[in-house]
Amino acid sequence: MKYIHTKYARYFNAKYHHIGHVFDKRYGSELIDSSEYELELSKYIHLNPLKANMVTALEDYRWSSYRVYIFLEKSSLVYTKQLLSYFPEPQSQHYEQYLKSGYTKLSFSDTGKLLLNKNECGVSL
Repeated sequence: MKYIHTKYARYFNAKYHHIGHVFDKRYGSELIDSSEYELELSKYIHLNPLKANMVTALEDYRWSSYRVYIFLEKSSLVYTKQLLSYFPEPQSQHYEQYLKSGYTKLSFSDTGKLLLNKNECGVSL
């Protein structure tokens, strides 16, 4: 990311005759160290355009991978296998239910599939 930011900053500065930093802070990263955090982060990323009132439907935000996960659209940039592996078949439908459930406490079966308690979130997988 540092390389990409540097290249873009040089391009931006040359094009707009700007001098100085283009980005306020350097790119930061955080280790995804659990399945729970991976799912939570994915949910946050996919729901954010809707929560920020940027779109009225999740599929309308063109910069999201939501359509790749839910409608199984092809993309050479998005790898869905890892995330969808937490859900039973049909995986994309169960992932969509998870996104829309509001469920926050996660537990997994012995096979590694996500278990959602119907009484707590309104979704039964």
